[in-house]
Amino acid sequence: MQLPAQFVIVFDPVTHAAHFIDVKGEPTRERQSLSVVFNKVRAPTGHGQVCARGRCGLTLENRTDRRVLPANHLAGHELHELLGKRRKFLTAKRMLTNQTFRDIYRTTRWTWTSA
Repeated sequence: MQLPAQFVIVFDPVTHAAHFIDVKGEPTRERQSLSVVFNKVRAPTGHGQVCARGRCGLTLENRTDRRVLPANHLAGHELHELLGKRRKFLTAKRMLTNQTFRDIYRTTRWTWTSA
């Protein structure tokens, strides 16, 4: 495959494994080779691989007892723009620090009396 000067993500949605490749530098005519191994480690992540722009042979090895469906993604401007449009979701911290929630569900002191 031909690698542009961008951040490349090799992601497998089955095992949730991700491998990050930082493509930098001057283009080269020499063919480079990278190897990605999918194993049984829970959500393995590999990063720190740097290679030059140009042709790159990617070797994928499956060492799990399940299938893998890896895909290459370019993490360019379009991806960052898409992620910037996400709506915020409700977390416990946001809910519990919301003043309206605190007003509605304020704690009251209960006194128990014996009958």
